[in-house]
Amino acid sequence: MEDIKKYVFLDFDGVMVSTEDQNQRKANGCPLTDEYGRLFSPGAVENLRVLLDHPGIRLCLITSWVYAVKDLHDVWKDRNMPGKIYHVCQGGGADFSSFACMSDEDVENLSPGMMIGKGQDVRVYLSRVKKPYAYVILDDIKDFYDEQLPHYIQVDPNPGLTMLDVQKAIAILNNPGLTVA
Repeated sequence: MEDIKKYVFLDFDGVMVSTEDQNQRKANGCPLTDEYGRLFSPGAVENLRVLLDHPGIRLCLITSWVYAVKDLHDVWKDRNMPGKIYHVCQGGGADFSSFACMSDEDVENLSPGMMIGKGQDVRVYLSRVKKPYAYVILDDIKDFYDEQLPHYIQVDPNPGLTMLDVQKAIAILNNPGLTVA
């Protein structure tokens, strides 16, 4: 049987950058940012490390940071982040030019309030991936297509990525019923 590729689509704001951590840093007089942007929550980083320690996971970034940071690989290296970046979706969830690549039917089927970029980024990327594969989306904003929602975990932006989110992600990635064959 062919190996199932496993993709984690990760947003930064509200997932890796948590409200609680930013508030605590501010209250303690600690820096909120570095040369790349807002600092990641140490708890979210550790939880991501646990997720990426599972074999075969490929990390794909879906973040608006693509517009502000020249190379997200530098962020990963300089901040000593776990794992390695497999792919950076260039739409970053804020590129509304995605409408140009969508059929009229796709536009009509958008979820209310959807920011086209992220759902479209995931859809386009996965359309180019060899099957079988499994994927999970970690984001604090529900702006994805209906068919992506079984693969979506809405992260609470207050604590950011938690161990419960990681457990849910692993369950989705290992669920044969959610594997795209």
